[in-house]
Amino acid sequence: MDDADVCNAVSKSKTPIVIIHGTKDKFVPYYMAEEICRSCKSDVELLTVVGAGHAMSFYQDNELYIKTMDEFLKRTLKNHGIFCLFLEV
Repeated sequence: MDDADVCNAVSKSKTPIVIIHGTKDKFVPYYMAEEICRSCKSDVELLTVVGAGHAMSFYQDNELYIKTMDEFLKRTLKNHGIFCLFLEV
């Protein structure tokens, strides 16, 4: 099975995307989140959580996480309807 090419997949998507990534992620390097963002052709937002490890962003800064998701979902539902993609790496 080939590795998933996230950059290629998001470059074809018209779905709004929020990417949440911690700066201390040792499993998926932070630069990969930036590459994914640059590849997006749709509305995209990158939430950088300073000091968060892999999939630990909510626990590192839950107020920022909830605020970002709340604003993203409200904006996305208002502008695009129900479809959006949430990606935490």
